[in-house]
Amino acid sequence: MPSGVAVRHVSCGDCHSCASHEKRRVWFGGAGRKRRSWRRVHQRIPTLVLEVCLQIASGANHTVALAAPSGHNQVFAWGSNAMGQLGLEDACGFSERTLPCSGSVAGLAPREGGGCEVAGEQVVRIHQADGSVRAATSMTAEQVQQAVVQGATALVLQVAEREVPKPEKQKLLRPQHVPLEVGAGEHVASSDGAVAWSSVERRWLG
Repeated sequence: MPSGVAVRHVSCGDCHSCASHEKRRVWFGGAGRKRRSWRRVHQRIPTLVLEVCLQIASGANHTVALAAPSGHNQVFAWGSNAMGQLGLEDACGFSERTLPCSGSVAGLAPREGGGCEVAGEQVVRIHQADGSVRAATSMTAEQVQQAVVQGATALVLQVAEREVPKPEKQKLLRPQHVPLEVGAGEHVASSDGAVAWSSVERRWLG
């Protein structure tokens, strides 16, 4: 760390680390992933990425932070967004599509490793009949089909992995403001490599 920086908290992922400084600054350093091989980020001193940070927590390849750069609490996230774990509305770093449904879904099948898919695309969320949105990454094909029978209007599918352009990857290495559906939140929770904004029931960040 640079001279004079007193670290008060460290949050680690698989191949990156974030450290918060006594003056609520966040420093970031580690490695980036390209296909199946790892490449090192050639820098000796970590990069200062966020000011006025209150809490940080890391998943395997991303970090979420609660900060108040303009005097009120906001959520920021950076790192890999390959599965939408940063919670960004513009789907930067990955792609999704919405599949309207009524009564049943053709081609719904179990997915290797858990969850289910339609034509190779993972079911990640369900638009329910009451207008709410439900996470579906761990739901079985039978559970999703039952939700559709009960009136779900659409499934959100994660499009098969695409090659993300370099400028898009570089953008995601800097903290991105995450718009929340409800509340400003007060606590970051980290467990088993997953990061969630615990006080926001309808927004899963990783």
